[in-house]
Amino acid sequence: MRLDIQGRRTGLTALTFAALLTTAGFAQAAAPCGGVQLEDGKVQTKQPLPAKAPLLGNDLNCATAVAAALKARPRLRSVTVAARVPSDRRGDGAKIAAEWAKVIAASGVPQARISTIVPTGPAGSTPTVEIAYREPQPRPVALIQAMTGAVVAGADPKALENTSKGSKLTQGDHVQTAAGAVARLALADGSFVALLPNTLIKLGRVELTRDLKRAVRIDLIKGKVEAIAEPRGKGSSFDVVTRTAVAGVRGTRFRVGVGGGGKAEATAVETVTGAVELSGTSGSKEKVMVVAGTASKVDEKGVPSKPRKLLPATSVEGPLFGAIRRDAVLRWKAVDGAKGYQVEFGGDGEIATGRVAFDISKNELAIPATLAGGHWFWRVAPVDADGFVGMPSKTFSFVLPGKD
Repeated sequence: MRLDIQGRRTGLTALTFAALLTTAGFAQAAAPCGGVQLEDGKVQTKQPLPAKAPLLGNDLNCATAVAAALKARPRLRSVTVAARVPSDRRGDGAKIAAEWAKVIAASGVPQARISTIVPTGPAGSTPTVEIAYREPQPRPVALIQAMTGAVVAGADPKALENTSKGSKLTQGDHVQTAAGAVARLALADGSFVALLPNTLIKLGRVELTRDLKRAVRIDLIKGKVEAIAEPRGKGSSFDVVTRTAVAGVRGTRFRVGVGGGGKAEATAVETVTGAVELSGTSGSKEKVMVVAGTASKVDEKGVPSKPRKLLPATSVEGPLFGAIRRDAVLRWKAVDGAKGYQVEFGGDGEIATGRVAFDISKNELAIPATLAGGHWFWRVAPVDADGFVGMPSKTFSFVLPGKD
């Protein structure tokens, strides 16, 4: 039992008091520097950065936390450590700055990106440390031109955020569409990529040089994309890369699809116009040219199949244009070898806005009750027994009355 300063008994035992001190010390240790934030090119902390050399104990913990925060910045280009000291202690300032630079380099930041300066203050002033960093603003490489449904984007695939039409995307960004959602991207080189439902991509290099040579790479992680890439100068490249294949475009309109999951899976390519050079990424050196109206598939071992013909486009019987009733039926001629058909609706001739699609087995479709009233464009393509989507029909349109 202890006595307080006025001689009264208190229930606070030495053991309890020690425990409180330990808890308080742990809370302080759990947040080095009182917390670290990187904002507007400066390291900001609740407690002053330690201006000491060497850095030991809690001071070292603080420096290590700052270094880890800097290392975590994906676009970090440079770090400047400023150790401000009194004019008569410039030598001490150099040691303090060098100590901080050593800790930051130990975290993985390249030494070549770290610089130190030793500004001086009045004699007798307190030494301080300030740290600044530089992150060049990334150049946009794509724009979300149109979207329907839930679409998320961001640099970290585990922390993607909701996005919207008109959003700019940079190299390294991921874009993902949910079930029933689509997004159309306009790339900086003048090409376009549509992400179909349940698709995840990563934007790689997207460039167009002064002599009109393009260099584009898109990583297709899961799902299916449709791309339009007009021919460019000799030496241009436009590659869609999956775990098992590389589809190199030679000026074309094409589709690439791949399954999700962590294992290598087959990649399917369907070429509508132009040509695609298809090769595996698993050691196979085989390449095939998938020309307009053909398709190929790269298996799990990275071996591409011999290109085969896509089913031909069907002829639409109606409706071709104008106002229709809500109980109208879309009809087209059956295609030999078709196991089904894919019918697409959209708010524009490219079927890029408001896209909805239906997979059916017959060569007719009653107007879906889910379609809202308004102007709709539509097209249909046959699907073969292996799931390849064939050549699309011409695009037609109709005006649908609103629901009662």
